[in-house]
This record gives sequence, structure tokens and C-alpha cells, in this order.
Amino acid sequence: YNMAIGEGSVPPPPPKMEPNSPYYFSPHDRPGDSITTARLTNDNYDSWAADMQTALEARRKFAFFDGSIDASSYECSQSDWVTINAMLVSWINNTIDPKLRRNISKNKIKYNNKIQQNYGK
Repeated sequence: YNMAIGEGSVPPPPPKMEPNSPYYFSPHDRPGDSITTARLTNDNYDSWAADMQTALEARRKFAFFDGSIDASSYECSQSDWVTINAMLVSWINNTIDPKLRRNISKNKIKYNNKIQQNYGK
């Protein structure tokens, strides 16, 4: 069976993600995880943001959140980007008071800007 990439060839396997890579998720990382006990409310943005930054840095994911690594990164396929974005949005969403969640976009970049704009001082 030929997949249109050459006679008798098969596509290469995806690159292995090493645990020290920002693209790596451990088997224990799940979208339902609450990565910090801090919960964003109307009046605690600064402490919540500091806790979120620490939690994301501990997982080597803060560079995605602050834009240092973006979708155009050569190490990142579109599928990788969608997965990383979905996980970040889920983790962040799990730390926001449910009353505030409905007013915040689900896109990671918009998430960061909207949260800071609405609740940062």
C-alpha cells in the first residue's frame, strides 16, 4: 500500500517528546487537572496570575502562555499546537471562578489578554 510519499516508503514516526521539552505532556497531565489552588475572583488577579505563572513554569508551559513560543514554532505541528492550547485553556479554566468563566474567550491568547484586562489592576 502506497501513501503517495514514495514507492514502498512509510511516513516517519513523530518525533519523541522528551520530558524536558515544553511540548511534552506526562501521562499524568489531564485537562481536568487543577494546577494551582488559587482561584481567580473579581479582586485577586495579581496573586492568581503569579500562582498560574509558577504552575505553568513548573510544567515548562509558560512560554506558550506568554507568547514566547507560538503556533509558528518549527518544532510544533498544527496538531501539537491545538493540543497544547486545549490543555492550557483547560488548566486555566479550572482555576477561574465559575461566575467569571462565561465572560472569557476560550482561545489561549485572548484568554490571557481578556483576563488581565478585566481583572488586573
